[in-house]
Amino acid sequence: MRFGGLWLGLVWLFAAGELAAQVPATTGVVDGEVVDGVTGTPIANARVKLKKEPEDLYAGVDGEGHFRFAGLAPAGYSLSVESPGFLPATPTYVSLVSDANPEADGLIHAKVTVKLTAYAVITGRVTDPYGMPVEDCQITVDRKSVV
Repeated sequence: MRFGGLWLGLVWLFAAGELAAQVPATTGVVDGEVVDGVTGTPIANARVKLKKEPEDLYAGVDGEGHFRFAGLAPAGYSLSVESPGFLPATPTYVSLVSDANPEADGLIHAKVTVKLTAYAVITGRVTDPYGMPVEDCQITVDRKSVV
């Protein structure tokens, strides 16, 4: 009888270990989109950086402005975005807190929308009708409204 109780205890420990191994650890997902801050138009092909020591994670943005980071440990992250023709976004704090209530899929979700500001650069030179450089001239740039 004593041996049977020991055997039953070992079976219970093994079964409990198997159940614990089958329950996935809570992980997080950051889903987001990158848009033009003025028009709201999605920005394709931007580069998104999710910063958490000891390494940075990078994701590309698809043609519809979406990005996704999955399999993240519950923690706080800094998210930044860069895209040609736009000013870099101010880093955004993203929290995947472990004590938050996970969704039905067992994941902690964070949704982020990053708005970028477009910029323009005007370069060139001012010449007279004969192609000679004009010194000390004043240049005015007017912005045309887009309807």
